[in-house]
Amino acid sequence: MSELDKQLAGSKDDVYLNEISEMTEDERKDLRTKVPREFHDFLDVFNRKAAESWLYPMSQFKLEKTKEYLEENLQKGFITPSNAPYASPILFAQKSNGDLQFCIDYQKLNALTKKDRYPLPLIDETLARISGCKFI
Repeated sequence: MSELDKQLAGSKDDVYLNEISEMTEDERKDLRTKVPREFHDFLDVFNRKAAESWLYPMSQFKLEKTKEYLEENLQKGFITPSNAPYASPILFAQKSNGDLQFCIDYQKLNALTKKDRYPLPLIDETLARISGCKFI
């Protein structure tokens, strides 16, 4: 068993997601009263059917680079293992200097997420409004 497999087997995300996935729809609706408002959108996405995303074909070289990238970033703590029901395919884009850039294609997951109803305020307008204020 590889180090990655060991970490995946005991990840916190896996435990939480399994608990939520075993709940009925009514129990999940009741869960909204128990979690902070900022997580309600997450619950809405979780109630939708997961979009299937197929892996992109990769050469042996890119597969090795993927493994190196994942192991390195796991050790640094930049990423954590997960067995979430949603997954997005990865690919590499070639930079102008010839190096490979690790990318994740979130198109299918983004299609499931709830869009913001209002755009973010313009920074210039916000700064103009607060200029001259004594307290913010």
